[in-house]
Amino acid sequence: MIFENDQNDRNMAVLKLGEVVEVLPDQCKARVVFDEDDSIVSDPLPIVIPNSIENRDFHLPDVGEDVLCLFGSAGLEDGFILGSIYAGEVVPPSSSADVRMVEFADGSKFTFDRSASTFEIEIGSTRIKLDRDSVNVEAPQRVSVTSDQAVDIEGAAVVNIKTPTLNLNVGGTIMQLNDSSATITSQDLTFRGNVSMTGNLSVSGNGTFSGTVHAPNVS
Repeated sequence: MIFENDQNDRNMAVLKLGEVVEVLPDQCKARVVFDEDDSIVSDPLPIVIPNSIENRDFHLPDVGEDVLCLFGSAGLEDGFILGSIYAGEVVPPSSSADVRMVEFADGSKFTFDRSASTFEIEIGSTRIKLDRDSVNVEAPQRVSVTSDQAVDIEGAAVVNIKTPTLNLNVGGTIMQLNDSSATITSQDLTFRGNVSMTGNLSVSGNGTFSGTVHAPNVS
């Protein structure tokens, strides 16, 4: 059994290493089997977490995971799961003392490296990396930014956009730019300032000019 019958043992807390056999997510509890104690299975044990009221954490050990348990004098009814340990062939996902990370079963992970001041998120092929000077986002499919109000993009030096095709939709005005052409569709289009053009100009429809128009010398 977990506790001896000696009176001196009944008033002592006991640490036990066991293996999770069942998790109870709705209670944030788990049952643990103790092989060294005739494979006895505990009652549902609360899992110790950092916060549970204003800030609320939620994480559970997996079935088969080794956990360290603390029991009081009441035995199996008076215990807690303090946390998991790496044991046997299970090794930590990092060997650096500067790294704090969480790695999930599907390969996703969150990593903070205090030595480099970098925070990385990896979910499949999607990666987000932040450091003191930059934010980098990589995604194999779509990156979307949506707001019910304003979206501000400001670069103190320059804003670079590099893409095979750029589409801008502003109400009924549509602008499409690609590597060989640019098309602007709008009910009214106004240019203010000087316009310089090199190449041929083709106009379909009527033209109205205000000011001096210099036509080429055709002879």
